[in-house]
Amino acid sequence: MPKDESKKVVCRAIIEIAGFPKEHVDQTMQNVVNHLKKQENFKLLSHKTFPSEKIKEMFSTFTEFELEFQGFDDLLDFAFAFLPSSIEILKGKENFNVSEVTGILNDTLAQLHKYDMVVKNLRLRVMALEKEVGKVSEQNS
Repeated sequence: MPKDESKKVVCRAIIEIAGFPKEHVDQTMQNVVNHLKKQENFKLLSHKTFPSEKIKEMFSTFTEFELEFQGFDDLLDFAFAFLPSSIEILKGKENFNVSEVTGILNDTLAQLHKYDMVVKNLRLRVMALEKEVGKVSEQNS
């Protein structure tokens, strides 16, 4: 069933990656770009990756993407799957109140990023505790 051309949405999205070492950050971003190129539910129109920079103890890079979606539902699927730091709707605004939807998307993404960071920090703490427990077990053996 062909999609309604009048429902298409074009947006600019920014995806950020932070971590270390620098090579890992750069390779991970390249993997994200390659993965987006292969998607079938949207079209990657353009992208520009900015060089990694050292921020405190880690490296950070981001890529700005221009993407075309068949409808708003595909845009939401993308947002939840890739967790971009921001989305700006460029075309297709006439189908809905753009500032309202943009605000909702960015507020939702900000919350998801907070939860994602909490989970990652908890995972690191668990790994550190498991390592410490392993050391204690070895000493008691």
